[in-house]
Amino acid sequence: MGDASAQTLADITNYAYIFTGFGSVVFVTAASVVMIRTGAIAPLLGQLGLIVAIVQVIYLITAFFSDGIMVGGGLITIAGFTILGLWLLAVPVAMIVRAPTAKTR
Repeated sequence: MGDASAQTLADITNYAYIFTGFGSVVFVTAASVVMIRTGAIAPLLGQLGLIVAIVQVIYLITAFFSDGIMVGGGLITIAGFTILGLWLLAVPVAMIVRAPTAKTR
């Protein structure tokens, strides 16, 4: 496999991860607003979710750069994907920890 083919395959992989961010921005923003408005899970986690959504927008912009720190698959992409994953892990953990106890009759 030549260098051009390897670069093409790497780009396809990196951009596949980047474009998952479109759905992530909508999902995280909506979930965060619900968390903040209802206070059912953790309003702080909702506020952090809005920050994650902003980071995801920056993460999406990396699709339009071909070099430097903003290149797809670079530091910004890795950070954005990691922050999203950590937030998505924190939500169910918060739901389990804050689950209401069953009432006995």
